[in-house]
Amino acid sequence: MRIAQKHTTRHFMACIVALMTMMLLAACSETGKGNSTGAFTPTATLLRQGVAMKIFTGPDFIIRYPADWKSTAAYGPAIFVDPTRTYDLLIGSKPNPDGLIPPEQVIKNGLATWPNTPVPVSTMSVTETIGGQIWSRRAVVGNDYLLKNGKLAFVELVTLVTNYPKQSADTKTYSIIYEAPASLFSQISNLYFTPMLRSFAFTT
Repeated sequence: MRIAQKHTTRHFMACIVALMTMMLLAACSETGKGNSTGAFTPTATLLRQGVAMKIFTGPDFIIRYPADWKSTAAYGPAIFVDPTRTYDLLIGSKPNPDGLIPPEQVIKNGLATWPNTPVPVSTMSVTETIGGQIWSRRAVVGNDYLLKNGKLAFVELVTLVTNYPKQSADTKTYSIIYEAPASLFSQISNLYFTPMLRSFAFTT
């Protein structure tokens, strides 16, 4: 059966939001305001590992990204795509009062909805510190349609999830998802994704 062509990172983010909404409704009767979108704020260009970078200012975070990448937050999550439309990074959030849904559960349920049956790069649970916060991290490999030509390719995808602020009425679950062809992932991660993640910071 042919799988409809949709970009995995966007599909995964949508699944995370949908799953969290259903789980929150089941856990409590509280409702939160939807995530507002961030506006791109052009600032001074920076250099990191020889790559010119700009700053994206979201509603409650900032991140630097390569100057020649396209950025948008028109549909909810902030999306950053390289000029060749081969690799990308997304940042999204959803209200999660008191942090009722743990990050590992969000990742597990989100991956379960990916129709292309991803394979974990490692079965170990891993955490990573980004922006002064501890994030749960999971890396998988699987098939996905590339934006540049709509062809199926073997990719590696990493998802990072954290609750911030921790155990508060204003807690949100934040997700960072990025992917690239598996054969290029290490190179692309070192050159682009790692500097982007190191620049991420919450502003609230």
